[in-house]
Order: sequence, then C-alpha cells, then structure tokens
Amino acid sequence: LEGVDKLLRGIAVYRKRDPVDSEESEFVQNMFDCLCSMMLLPTHQVNFGKVQGLELMIRMMRERKFSANLALKLADHAVRHCPANCQIFVDKLGLKVLFAMFMKKGPRAKGKAAVREGEEHVTSIIQSLCRYCTGTAVARALNKFTENRFEKLERLLEMHEEYTQAVREADAARLRGEVQQIDHELELDPEEQLYLDRCDAGLFTLQQVDVILVRLANMGNRQVADELLRLLGVKGVSVEEVLETVSEYCSHLDDSAKVERDELRGFAAALARPEKQSKEEAPREDEKRGKAEKRPADEKRERKNAGEEQRAEKNEKRPREEKRDKKDVGEEEKHEKDAKRPKEEKREKKERKEPKGRKDEKEERR
Repeated sequence: LEGVDKLLRGIAVYRKRDPVDSEESEFVQNMFDCLCSMMLLPTHQVNFGKVQGLELMIRMMRERKFSANLALKLADHAVRHCPANCQIFVDKLGLKVLFAMFMKKGPRAKGKAAVREGEEHVTSIIQSLCRYCTGTAVARALNKFTENRFEKLERLLEMHEEYTQAVREADAARLRGEVQQIDHELELDPEEQLYLDRCDAGLFTLQQVDVILVRLANMGNRQVADELLRLLGVKGVSVEEVLETVSEYCSHLDDSAKVERDELRGFAAALARPEKQSKEEAPREDEKRGKAEKRPADEKRERKNAGEEQRAEKNEKRPREEKRDKKDVGEEEKHEKDAKRPKEEKREKKERKEPKGRKDEKEERR
C-alpha cells in the first residue's frame, strides 16, 4: 500500500504540467510502468482504488496533458478483472471523460501508433465496465450507448470495420512472405508468431470491440439490442463475423478464465439465435410477398380460363341442345296432332249423322 501511495504522489505532480525534457519524460513513464506492473496483483488493484488512484487517473485524463494517455493505460490495468475498481470508476464520473476519448473528442494523439494504443485501452476499459459493473453503475454505462441516437454503437461498428481490415492486411502480408525473415531470426513457433503479429495489427482491439457488442446485446436492454442488429445490417457487418472473432478470443483463454469463456459463448449463442430466426423468416416473407404480387395476375388468368371453359362448354352443348329442341318440337307437334285427331274424327261422325236441314239451321245460327 505504501509503495502504491508513493508512486501516486510522484506522478500527481504531472497532472497539470508536462515534463521539461526527455529525461523527465522517461522518469514519468517509468513510474507509470511500475504502477501498471503492480496492477497485475489483485491486492495492489484494491489498494490502488483505496488510495484514490482512479480519481487521480480520471483527473489526468480530463486535463489532456502529457500524462493523459499514461493515465488511461494505468486505469485500464487497474479496472481489469477488478469489480470494485470498476464500480469506483463509474461512481467518480469516469464515464464522461472515457467516452469523450472513445468518440475522439478533444486533442488527438500524435501518430497512428499512439491513436491505436489509446483505442485499445479505451475499449478494454469499456469491456471491463460492461462485465463487472452492477446495479446503477452498469445502467449508467449502458445508457451511454443510447445517447445522441446511438452514435457510440455506430462508432463501435466503425472500429470493427477498421480493425478487421487491418488484421486482414496483416494476414495477407504474412501470406506474401513479407515477415517470414522475422520468424527465422526470433525462432518463434509459427502459430504463436502469427497470433502475435495479428495482435500487433489490432486483433486485440477488434476482439474487445466484438466482445462489447456481444455483451451489449445481452444486457437486457431491448432497445439497444434491436438497434445493434439494425446497425449491423446497415453497415453490412454479419453477426457470424462478430461471433467468429469472439470465438477466437475464447479459444485463447486458459482454464483460469473458464467463467468468462462460458459466459461469452452463452452470449454468442443467444445473439446467433435471433439472426437465425430472421434468416428463416426472410424466405417466408419473400414467398408471401411473391404470392401477394402474383395474386392479381393469377386471378385475371383464372377468370380468363374460366370464361374460355364456359364458352367451350356452351359451344359443345349447342348442337346437342338444338337437336334436343328439334326432337322436343317434333314430339310436341305429334302429341298435338294425336290430341286433335279424335276430336276431328268425332266431329266428322257427328256431321255425317245430322240431317242437312238441321245443319243449315246451325250454320245460320252461327
């Protein structure tokens, strides 16, 4: 505890002023490196939080002096795998300055390497906060991603695309044999060297970004989860690509990180489920849409076919009906003739029997 306190007193002088020369700059960097090495032990991490080390780091990050990036690095080491320090970081208003750096607000670091190192530490701190914070602290961290129309989610996806491209370029350079000479000089295992080269190219930052995405999708905020899936579609980033990076990260965790590995694999499976359902529903929607589009044309075609069938049936029935009508007319005439014949025969017989005089009288009466 005394060693941590003395080192903190030594670097506190440079909160508002920069070192005068290169020797003093190296002295400050050595003090920060000593504190970072001490943070590898959990007891030193807890002591660092107790002596208000995180409050000092937040103030230094806010001042944006020479020590700002060094303070960011030390804060990353202090909160890593330490739930107590994660809670302190949020309680001491560290989110505001952290996400200002995340969104590249304020003075920018000089050089591409310095920018990438800063982004690596920022994403690592955010990942630790998402994992270890509880209660109000985790709600405040999650709420940061909903501000200004989810601009921080968009920033995460931009970083995913940027570092994915950087890692692919590093892989392509290795395939071209541009770094083969380094392998022979250092005499490293090819697989180990490949992983180290990819980490140097930005693989670690890419893994932290994708782990944050997976955690955000499983933190219980439906609004953030839905917006995340929407932005993945808009940016053209597949869920499988994110899950592949998370799977690679889990494969390099040893048995001491079994809890984290199982947790991330469960989150990855939960994120893959809605994506699978959406893929299964997409063909159904297309089929429904196709049926809806085809329905008017099919109905018109069916009506046309029905009309043609009716006309064909009428044409077929017409000769039969004409023949039947002729037959019916002939039978009716025959029946009429048969019905008239007895009456005429009866009248003729009666006329034959009546005398001529009476016949004339009847005609006169008529």
